[in-house]
Amino acid sequence: MPLHPIIRIRNKKNETSIYFSLKSDLWEFFLGQQYQLDKVHANGIKVNGCAILPFQKSFITDCFKQEARDLVNAWIRNSHFDAVIDFDKEMASETDSKTILSNMHESDFLHPNELGYQRMGEIIDLKLFK
Repeated sequence: MPLHPIIRIRNKKNETSIYFSLKSDLWEFFLGQQYQLDKVHANGIKVNGCAILPFQKSFITDCFKQEARDLVNAWIRNSHFDAVIDFDKEMASETDSKTILSNMHESDFLHPNELGYQRMGEIIDLKLFK
């Protein structure tokens, strides 16, 4: 399944003019993803979901983008995936759950560094892919 919610969230520029557009984009995204999940499941294929990483303090931080991330992550955690790999919870700072761990990003509070990718790899239960 394509991982494009972060791209849609990032491309929104102005909070006041696009807030409702973002909400409708998310609703459209959820419907489309659920349709794809249903089709894949109908063919006996398992699908795992992954939560979006925290990005507070990054160049894409806005309160409405954080809200969108929270909505997408809630949908991922509560949808019909066979399993969820919760990178959000595993990579969140202990002091601020909306910010990536301080030693796990490329100095931009958005992209994981080598240590961050290693941690992400370590939390994946490989039994999910059997």
